[in-house]
Amino acid sequence: MRRVDIRDLEISGLAELADVWTDASRPPAGRLERLIERTGNPYCFLVDGVPVKISFSDENRTLKEALLHYLAHGDP
Repeated sequence: MRRVDIRDLEISGLAELADVWTDASRPPAGRLERLIERTGNPYCFLVDGVPVKISFSDENRTLKEALLHYLAHGDP
């Protein structure tokens, strides 16, 4: 999923991030699961209708690890 070119995606198939973000009171792993369930592809989504693709410079860390860290600590 992370290797997909966002220009090749159908924008209508991308989830709006504001619509899928979950309750901050849930544990980080639960929030991550919910994000993946609702977006289908957590690397590509919309923010106010604009297509966004995220990537991480640390190739040794998975998306799950990076998101769990962010959700737990609030910093990359």
